[in-house]
Amino acid sequence: MTTRHAALVLLLCSGLALFVTGLYGIASPFVAGHYGYHGGEYSTRARNTIRHGSILPVNEITFSDPKPESLYLHHPVLTHHLVTLTMTLLGDHEYSVRAAGLLGCFACCLLLARVMWVHWGPLQAALAAATFVIVPINVWFANHIDPGYPSIAALLAFFLFYLRWLKTARWRDAAGALFFAALAGGFEWSPYLAAVPIFLHAFWTGIERRGRFPAFVPLYCVAVVLPLAAHVLIVWRTGHIPEMLESYGVRTTGGLSRSFYQLSYEHGVAMFGQPLLFAGGLWLLLVIGRLVSKRAQARDLVGVSFAFALLVYIHVFRQGALIHAYRYLYGGIVCAIAVCDLTETLSSVVAARVRARAVVVRAVVAAAVVVAILGATLPPAYSAWLESRMKNGSPFLEPYNPETEKVPFAQLAHDQSRPGDVLYLHSSFPYWMETAYYFDRDTQSASLPAVVALPPEKRIRALLICVPAALSQEDRRLLAGLAQIHPVRLVSGYLLLDLRRAGGEVHAEVAVAPEHRTMMTRYFEGPYPHMLRAPDPMAEKRYAEEFGDQR
Repeated sequence: MTTRHAALVLLLCSGLALFVTGLYGIASPFVAGHYGYHGGEYSTRARNTIRHGSILPVNEITFSDPKPESLYLHHPVLTHHLVTLTMTLLGDHEYSVRAAGLLGCFACCLLLARVMWVHWGPLQAALAAATFVIVPINVWFANHIDPGYPSIAALLAFFLFYLRWLKTARWRDAAGALFFAALAGGFEWSPYLAAVPIFLHAFWTGIERRGRFPAFVPLYCVAVVLPLAAHVLIVWRTGHIPEMLESYGVRTTGGLSRSFYQLSYEHGVAMFGQPLLFAGGLWLLLVIGRLVSKRAQARDLVGVSFAFALLVYIHVFRQGALIHAYRYLYGGIVCAIAVCDLTETLSSVVAARVRARAVVVRAVVAAAVVVAILGATLPPAYSAWLESRMKNGSPFLEPYNPETEKVPFAQLAHDQSRPGDVLYLHSSFPYWMETAYYFDRDTQSASLPAVVALPPEKRIRALLICVPAALSQEDRRLLAGLAQIHPVRLVSGYLLLDLRRAGGEVHAEVAVAPEHRTMMTRYFEGPYPHMLRAPDPMAEKRYAEEFGDQR
């Protein structure tokens, strides 16, 4: 078997491993945590695009024309269109939303392997792909829908064309690079940070090589600035500038204190593992040495750009990076390149010192480095695979409560209502985007007095949602009055009161796990199954005892 064939086999194995591990929990219900929140958020935007043709991300479910204030413009606007595509092709399911995330991760792995194959070699490409698959952060977020992976994929595609442009000076390669540079900025903010070292490299290349290369620099600036300018224009025209400034302020709070660096280090260990974190730091020193000694190559720009974007991002958006661990995703590319580069460098240095049988020595040293780093990374990667699904993508959330009972309750609220109805949410009901996926109805925050005071024309489209156990005494009295004339549905402590219908009956159920799940279902759903509803006569009795005397 040739080196090329061996590399292809290893690449196929890595791709299969990414696909299989990414399918774990892909059909899980959207429960509390980053997985559920983003699943509900991006599915909401996709539904609004499908229903209303909205290109911009509308972040609230609505069956009427979306309002400008419901737009979400804290990030560039393209990511939800991936979910629009998968939901159109696969239907409206949880796995359709996660499929968009997994496809983005898979595209990153494929494009990384291609960049490495062309500019490092086949075996390095196979090693980079294998490293990418087991980096704990990629295990955590492989099927998590977020702007990170799409922007990484676009940036890697940029480097494919840009490095080729440096060799060929063909305008079609430059055009490909410019297209993907602009596309990357349509997904996330990090590509704008990566643009700094890329610009410096393009500028220096233009000075050194002349010819067509100086013309690339202003074109690259236009490609980078164009999507940013378009986003700023959208924010301005829709009246979201104050909200953007507030969001920026929240994400950049906190100073560069010792505790910040301690927490950032803990995030790095959790998301990459100590071996890869050490390898990444050592590689950065190696690259700095190359730059100082003027031995750096154009291919070094790939890792440098991703590392620069990551380090600047976590220093600028300090609070945002600490809350959202998936903002460290760019580090997965750095780790993969670092392992390949260190392996190649160390094996070459040792082989040069041992002249006899240098080829064998180089192979042995390379194998030892790979086994040491990846072997030490496998245990934290496996732990990340299990913990990520248990905590629903929230690595530092302690204690964690998935709130699985909300899912069957929200499904009940959806089934009991119609498009155009409004779910009035009392503050006792903790409402997040994962629940919005199952409601799929217009919602509005409201107090009990406001619901009682609803005029008849609004009552005929109104349903109330609250948690009776968390109500004040006055709110309990008001709820009891409404429950005397409107039907009530209870599921595991969550209450739905239908103001559209008359009748004071109470029907209580409890959320229960299915008795039997096949092995395949367990794998696709992960640790949290789709809960069912079962009659709960004891809850009906308790409700009658608590509210029956508060007429």
